[in-house]
Amino acid sequence: MPRILAYNLSAPKAELVRSLCATHGIEFVTVQRGDQPRRIHEMLAARPADGAAVGETFDDEMLLFDGIGDDLLHVLLREIRRGGGVALKAVVTPFNRVWTSFQLRNELLREQQEMMKQLANGRGS
Repeated sequence: MPRILAYNLSAPKAELVRSLCATHGIEFVTVQRGDQPRRIHEMLAARPADGAAVGETFDDEMLLFDGIGDDLLHVLLREIRRGGGVALKAVVTPFNRVWTSFQLRNELLREQQEMMKQLANGRGS
């Protein structure tokens, strides 16, 4: 079943995403702070934690899309943007599924910074 893992969403954004999930037959999963240090593939497999996960956590809003086709993904992203947006978004890939949520968040922030730098350099030409 397709699903969306949601991190640190405000109540209105969580309700929006939960509603979109219900409309489109997508499982909505709220990732608790204590699960952020776990590997993404462990959370996707719904494996119970082997005790308290140890590692860094974050407060940023983030969405992780798993098993959602491109057409539906575009619809979801458009509706989320209309509802105020979520800055950090990713699709589960064979590469990032072995990362922790914290590692994914850091990579998304790095990519954002790189894009902003490229945009700034493009404007200066």
